[in-house]
Amino acid sequence: LGEAIAPDSLVSLSPPQPKSVPGGWQGSIQYVDHFGNLITNIPGDRVPNNLEQGRSQSWRVQIGDTQIPGRQAYGAAEPGELLALVGSHGWVEIAQNQGSGAIALGLTYGDHVQVLTAP
Repeated sequence: LGEAIAPDSLVSLSPPQPKSVPGGWQGSIQYVDHFGNLITNIPGDRVPNNLEQGRSQSWRVQIGDTQIPGRQAYGAAEPGELLALVGSHGWVEIAQNQGSGAIALGLTYGDHVQVLTAP
């Protein structure tokens, strides 16, 4: 379909990389799944250890003025509540329990986020 192009004219784009910022990491949304979960480009190993002597260590995702608490699992949030967690794929993701984080926050691919350790 369409006009043929020369293969040597194609350009390979590097995916954006997260960067260290005071108190955490800045990254972006790299994928929105069919549930509306927002998967970031921030690896889960950049999140503070979530279990510390049986307690959850505080961390959050910040998007503009919106702060979303880090959780262990979807069930740790009330229905409709926004949460951040490390997904089974190993990336930090933002979700809405029983809803769409993408719709609730109006975010999509490329939008910026920060993962911060709670003060």
